[in-house]
Amino acid sequence: MRRIQDLRKQSCLIKTDKAQVHILVDAELERMLDQWEEEIKAKCGITDLVISQDDLPLQHKIEDKIKGKGIVVYLEKVE
Repeated sequence: MRRIQDLRKQSCLIKTDKAQVHILVDAELERMLDQWEEEIKAKCGITDLVISQDDLPLQHKIEDKIKGKGIVVYLEKVE
């Protein structure tokens, strides 16, 4: 959630702005994050969240690591 909030800030979104997010991860992280999908959506103001191994780029991007594994978070404001 921190990475999504960081990307929202970098993208100049305000708290009331809604966004769609794609999180690109490996299979293990995908399984781990799937159980948190609804909480992530609620806390981060996300209308559409995709957690997958498929690269689906959106307007803004941040790369990081979780448990030593690379992740990519894409974000785009929903009008």
